[in-house]
Amino acid sequence: APAKREVTARVVVEGNNAVPSVGLSLIAEEGSMTVVIRPEPDGTARIKLPENERRVMVAALPIGYDVKSLTYGSVNLLKESLYLAEAARAELKIALVLDPAFPSGSFRGRVRGIDPEKGSVQLVLNGASAFTRFETAVNSDGSFHFAKLPQGTYIPSLQGSVGSTNLTPNSITVSGTELTGIEFLPASGTKPP
Repeated sequence: APAKREVTARVVVEGNNAVPSVGLSLIAEEGSMTVVIRPEPDGTARIKLPENERRVMVAALPIGYDVKSLTYGSVNLLKESLYLAEAARAELKIALVLDPAFPSGSFRGRVRGIDPEKGSVQLVLNGASAFTRFETAVNSDGSFHFAKLPQGTYIPSLQGSVGSTNLTPNSITVSGTELTGIEFLPASGTKPP
């Protein structure tokens, strides 16, 4: 197996759209592998990639997202292979655009029962039917905001200093409008955050 190197990945989306998880296929003669990038709310993630030469393709994106560019430093990975062993340390950057014809909406509300002394908490929305994961910070008062989420049904949960907690309601549907005033509570059978 080839040696691996930790790399900083950054996912950016034009137009202040929500930053999704991204699946990458890394293809070489001896086989391929898939890496899932689950970015922090600022779009960054640390991933481990093989040092040998690989073709890189974006293999999984939420519906409505398209790849604008895929680079490692100055290397255009849409046209050239990635070879970490000879490359200076750089950032893997995936720039995405959201198809303007695909409906999206914003989503804001509050999570009840958050203890501001506990530390950072993220609200995570996982797509119910597609490869989709979005997360945003929950403020100390429990408030949160997602801008321009692609339409779809999402399953909410909390992560961070509160551990991992399922929420009620256990799903939320985003359409081409703004949802406001949504309140989440820990699901029965889980400890409140």
